[in-house]
Amino acid sequence: MNRLNKQNELDMIIEYLSGAQTAFNLALRQAELMSNELGIPIITLIERVSLGNSRLLESIKQEAVEQVGARADTSAGAWQQSLKPSSGSLTRNMSSPTRRIDSSSAQRPQSAISPAIQKLCQSYNAIVDDPGQRDEFMRLYNPIRVTAINAMKRRRDPNVKPIFQTANNGEYYALSVDDRGLYPVLPCLGLAIQESIYSPGAMGQVFDCPGYSPKFRYRRSKIVKPAFFTPDAAKQRWTLKKKGILDLGKGD
Repeated sequence: MNRLNKQNELDMIIEYLSGAQTAFNLALRQAELMSNELGIPIITLIERVSLGNSRLLESIKQEAVEQVGARADTSAGAWQQSLKPSSGSLTRNMSSPTRRIDSSSAQRPQSAISPAIQKLCQSYNAIVDDPGQRDEFMRLYNPIRVTAINAMKRRRDPNVKPIFQTANNGEYYALSVDDRGLYPVLPCLGLAIQESIYSPGAMGQVFDCPGYSPKFRYRRSKIVKPAFFTPDAAKQRWTLKKKGILDLGKGD
């Protein structure tokens, strides 16, 4: 394996772990909130789980660097720094003996998240808190609306694969942010995520949604990580390439 391939392999492994770390921390925050609401003393148990997870992620990161052989790459150091667990009360930066991971079983990302896409997510999440910024967002990004056109068929048979197509009333925004050929995709602003959207509308296949319950509607969802789609030449049909992550917030 040449040096470029080694670095690409390392980048794919570490970005996958970044998503895992983010999703895990989100789940812990939700668990902590639930414990406060119910008055159940489970914070100690949550911290124990967090410590175990931090040890495992740290060992996987070390194993990835050693196995891929990217120690000489200066970018590897930056990647490792970005993956350190947060300094909050629920995470610790721990060391432990290495463990191996079968990277072939993980979905490999198509590209690293660029600063432009990070800015997109920050702008989107700011509008969830302040809807007055929505017009500026729409003017700046001019999103294409996309829907699962076979949602009714999927309602009858959830095993039917969703077909995504451009539609004026689509539940998703597809945005052209950079020139990599992948379009970041987000739920439409103001969309209430509920069972009809989550299952027949394929939201649950486009995004991981920790804590989702079909009993609730989620009106203030934020982006942890966008999904990525590729369009056909006419930008009419869309193909999911990489699943995203949502922070659903509190349901009602």
